[in-house]
Amino acid sequence: MSTPVQLDGRFVNWMSRLNAGEASLPNCEGSRHHYVPQCLLKRFRGGGKLYELDKQTGEAKETTTKEAAWDKDLYKIVSKSGDHDGVIEGFFSLAEGFASDALDGLVRDGESLTEHDRSDLAFLAAIQEQRAPGFLDELKIMLRHAALTESVVHLTNVKGKRQREAVETRDAILAGRIMLEPPDQDALVQATQLLVATWLTISILPWTVLKAKPPYRFVSSDRPLTMYDLTPPYPWSAPAWESSPLVESTLPVGRDLCLRIGPNQPKRLSVKVTTKQVDRINLRTYGWAMRYVYGPSKDILERLQERADEAPKPIRKRPVILEDADRADPAAADRNAARGWPRYIPDPSGKSDRLMSYEVIDTDDDARRSMWPPSR
Repeated sequence: MSTPVQLDGRFVNWMSRLNAGEASLPNCEGSRHHYVPQCLLKRFRGGGKLYELDKQTGEAKETTTKEAAWDKDLYKIVSKSGDHDGVIEGFFSLAEGFASDALDGLVRDGESLTEHDRSDLAFLAAIQEQRAPGFLDELKIMLRHAALTESVVHLTNVKGKRQREAVETRDAILAGRIMLEPPDQDALVQATQLLVATWLTISILPWTVLKAKPPYRFVSSDRPLTMYDLTPPYPWSAPAWESSPLVESTLPVGRDLCLRIGPNQPKRLSVKVTTKQVDRINLRTYGWAMRYVYGPSKDILERLQERADEAPKPIRKRPVILEDADRADPAAADRNAARGWPRYIPDPSGKSDRLMSYEVIDTDDDARRSMWPPSR
């Protein structure tokens, strides 16, 4: 009989107190918002020094945890009163503080990691995925495409005196004369709303604590959590926490330690000393970085820059519109075949044996075209 998973921890307990009115929302008044916490960056220092590689220029130089991985007002929201504009940054900072204590325990002895520590580290992993500028940029694109398709559906269904105006607006959107752009704040709010569900998934998935055997060292980046799927369900699929049985997510948590999370890990918690995995994960970390990579020495970073062509790149998550193949525009299947993809796919829900037409929404033009009548 399996042991039930205890989903609690310092951060969860704080949220329980918040819901009970026994704690208050944190707020951050500073404008320097770190997308990789300083408590994490300091664990990548070598000899007390942290180095930063700029992928665009190829320059590696010494930096500090205070000066690295931040942007001005990145998580600022505009509240009605102005009293809680820094609540999201404060929320992240609070979670990071709890995770920092958990990381101390992980460094001391990974094999006896407590469930409380695991829960706090799961929040750290969720936050590092969803607070990264790269993730927020992708989410904003998805929100824009969703807004476009939803607006077209809404305007098409308008009846009565405003129908003509609605049709004209719809046609202007479809023609690209009207552009829809959600504010940055919408992407940030959406990301924070995903945190609890993501935390729960990470908490339940099996983990492997990878320990780098000296002289090997892990690096971090401005998008430190990466995902790699050996068996994606479709050619266009982006990796996700449970996208396939062989997907794995990696989060380096220090120059000596990395969390590897995924359905294919051998146990709920295992520890492995490694050398080969360090190189593979560092290349992945480099490839996923938007611009900056952080590590304990210039030498490590410069060697990664020399191997830039070997580094895997992130695959952007894209919405897919499904329609019964018998009713769909055959042109969609032709476009899929031209990309080397299947013309149709089985019903992903598994509820029927029907073939489904599909359109992967990669660009604004794709979103508009998916809403065109078949005659166009």
